[in-house]
Amino acid sequence: MHVAPLIQDLALILALASGVVLVFHKIKQPVVLGYIVAGLLVSGVRESENIQTLAELGVIFLMFSLGLEFSFRKLAKIGGQALFMGIFETTLMFAGGWTIGHFLFLSPVEKIFLGGMVAISSTTVIAKAFEEKGIKSRRFAQSVMGVLIVEDLIAILLLVALGTLTSSGAVSPTLIARTLGSMVLIVGGWFLVGYLALPRLIRMVGRTRSDEILVVTSTGLCLALGVIGTRYHFSPALGAFIMGSILAESSESHQIERLIRPMRDLFVAVFFVSVGMMIQPGAILSNLDKVFILVGWVLLGKLLAGSLAALAAGKNWTASIQIGASLTQIGEFSFILATLGLSAHALSPELQPVIVAVSIITTLVTPVAMEHATGLATKMEASLPKKLMSTIELYSQWRESLRVEAEPRRHLAPLFSRWLIAGLVVTIGSQVGAERLIPFLESTSLLPIHFVPQTAGTLTALVMLPFLWRFLRGITVSAPVSPGLRLLRSFSKLIALLISGILGFPFFEGTPVILLIALAVIVTVIRAFRPLGSIYEWFEKSFLESFTPAPEKNPPGAIHSLAPWENQLIRLQLHPDSEFSGMTLLEAELRNRHGINIVAIQRGSKHWVAPKPDQQLFPWDEILVLGSEDKIEAIRGRVEGPDRNLPSLLPLDQYELRSVHVPEGSFCSGKTLREIDLRGRLGALVTGIEREGKRILNPDSDFTLHSGDTLWVVGESQRLAEIPVALQKT
Repeated sequence: MHVAPLIQDLALILALASGVVLVFHKIKQPVVLGYIVAGLLVSGVRESENIQTLAELGVIFLMFSLGLEFSFRKLAKIGGQALFMGIFETTLMFAGGWTIGHFLFLSPVEKIFLGGMVAISSTTVIAKAFEEKGIKSRRFAQSVMGVLIVEDLIAILLLVALGTLTSSGAVSPTLIARTLGSMVLIVGGWFLVGYLALPRLIRMVGRTRSDEILVVTSTGLCLALGVIGTRYHFSPALGAFIMGSILAESSESHQIERLIRPMRDLFVAVFFVSVGMMIQPGAILSNLDKVFILVGWVLLGKLLAGSLAALAAGKNWTASIQIGASLTQIGEFSFILATLGLSAHALSPELQPVIVAVSIITTLVTPVAMEHATGLATKMEASLPKKLMSTIELYSQWRESLRVEAEPRRHLAPLFSRWLIAGLVVTIGSQVGAERLIPFLESTSLLPIHFVPQTAGTLTALVMLPFLWRFLRGITVSAPVSPGLRLLRSFSKLIALLISGILGFPFFEGTPVILLIALAVIVTVIRAFRPLGSIYEWFEKSFLESFTPAPEKNPPGAIHSLAPWENQLIRLQLHPDSEFSGMTLLEAELRNRHGINIVAIQRGSKHWVAPKPDQQLFPWDEILVLGSEDKIEAIRGRVEGPDRNLPSLLPLDQYELRSVHVPEGSFCSGKTLREIDLRGRLGALVTGIEREGKRILNPDSDFTLHSGDTLWVVGESQRLAEIPVALQKT
């Protein structure tokens, strides 16, 4: 019987990969490296286009899952520090990679690819390392995860820009700017349409309570936007990432992420196997000098760039070194960029195995770097001048004071976002009017040709009028404002007016006087026509509140990643066999004995903020604790792990239901179940009795036994075997 080549390829890949990754898991190495080694082993046996197709699906689902983990709400939470550190560190690494490419005599496009491949750290490797070491909730680890979110966003921009560069075959600042501008408009349009159109669909699917319908719908949306992205000359991975970002704001995001994970893991495994298949050991051996140069730059460059970025952002010395050491590797995005460059024939074939070798080496070094980061920071601190360390400490304190002073101004962020959204809608609407409406009106021949642009501009302005109203009003603050805020509002109005004028050029080209008159009329109408505010507010409510936020796993308003001074707010989950399970807070004495305060407790959908001393702790409770990092880490194992003093319990499969006959002359004849005490003597529970063809379920303890009764008892297998002997005793 004939088997399709696709099935043969998939069977070979998964069978070999499962064996190799099992070995890597046993030796406590990243499974990603196992997949790459499996690809290296299978490369000489099987090479097929089917594998590349499956690998592309792996990239799509990987980007979709990253999008599900990314959201604008999460981006807002990471704050300006992570944004600054991510941009600072990535820029330095990109510049260093580009410079190394120059000395390696690479082409301009190859130098850009190389800069991008060494700039982005591996979210997968770092998150896994943090989880295995149990440090993902520590302060520096949270900063690293914030930097990784920024890096992932930068990687998406690189993916789009490099995809356009490879298709055009040219490199110029104008082309890059045009590409990014086009991406902002098109992607912004996708987000706007997605946020307005998808919420009802997702809510309707969620109400079915069907995992099958939910996973089919979300996968279909992911692939659909990926296909649409190719129509605009974007990578399908970008469309998948955007759809994931849109669904990340939905009420079903956690459920979608859970359902999509097995399928993602399957195809991502195929992708990494395909990366290994492209490795040519001969190419690595002949380019060992490039491998060592790039390994040195990734390890030292990321350590220095990450540490400098953290210091510049106001982190202390030890935390800065820990952040830099955690970023010292490259991973999945480097593979994706290398695959893109090879498929577009923009990258030399010998460079791809070099990047894979660099990734393997740096991934192996990362856990070691994390483990010794604190010791390295201590040694460096001891060897550096005390005056320099004092300056760093004073700078860190100064930056922290600036952050505290900036808290009252945080309310400006949503106001700026709303103004920006209105401007984005106006920009997209103007582009659609210029590129679609003008040609349509010209094709109808209803108007003289020289009146078409002005007519299209007027119609576009009428449709966009509510958004123009919001955009041209600038950043509005209802409360009393300071002179600085008044200046900001005036500046935003001026910017909006200039942008509106630029967007009007395609409609009023050659007639600037008409354009100025049109803008004046629009401003007058906006100031006079109050209902425009109601129309825009309806849109804003539909857009910003269309997706019900995904339920948080923590008490609302209670959890923040960092607390004042040296204390932290950390979420712990109570193990069922923890010594604290079943205790009240008063009995646990976490505050008196361990210096830790329990701020909140969450159990399912219920939560208690500032719980009372008589509040009891139950298995799997999530507790929010406040304390220093050292004290929390000292108690973590006792909260999240089992009590080592508990006796070992038998597995449940050692218990069974068995029937036992009461023989003639048994000592228990005429006695009650309480009197024979099978539960106390043998740990057996009598669940039923048969007597003269009748069945008695769940008999009372006062039930009297007779000879000839059949008992149905539940208990441990070995102890049940003792019951017939026990019943015969006189």
